[in-house]
Amino acid sequence: MTTHAPPTAPSITESAVIPAPLASVWHLIKLPLFPTFWSSLSSASPLPASSGTSPEVDVIRWVFKDGTTQDVKQEEHSALEHYITYSVISSEPALSYSGVVSTVRCWGVTSGEQQGSTFVTWTGSFSGDADAGNDVEEWEMMLGVQRDITGAVVDEVTKADYVRVRTGVIEDARFKRKEALADLAKKAVADAKK
Repeated sequence: MTTHAPPTAPSITESAVIPAPLASVWHLIKLPLFPTFWSSLSSASPLPASSGTSPEVDVIRWVFKDGTTQDVKQEEHSALEHYITYSVISSEPALSYSGVVSTVRCWGVTSGEQQGSTFVTWTGSFSGDADAGNDVEEWEMMLGVQRDITGAVVDEVTKADYVRVRTGVIEDARFKRKEALADLAKKAVADAKK
């Protein structure tokens, strides 16, 4: 009898303690302001209503220094709870998965050695098809699948092999969040010294 694990959506959480007060960090956590701290972004601008978005919807176009353009929609924002949630609604080049919803959340550290600092988390919840973005032949090459002359698979591919290759998108997102959190810390600390 074969049993299968239930499908799950991959998610990540990266975090940092930034040695700056909550106010210095929180004022930067607005989609149009991300290029002021994130070194991978070259610009952010609101999409005009003429682009097919409603004036009531906050959609920002992020242009990355590598040429990637993403339209991100603010899904939720709380000045009371200090978080923002956004989703990528379009990307050029296209994403290799259906979607991702991200949240940046800040907390003021109120006691201990880090008192006066800010604890920040940046999460990402990906659609279940988030993978390395490869077609079947590329997957098989990456996994070392061998076929005989009739096309039958010679070696079975294990679930661990599949997971190892599938982590491309997730690891890339993890790296980008770590980079952005380090950039946020530099900017917030500099702003706090002003």
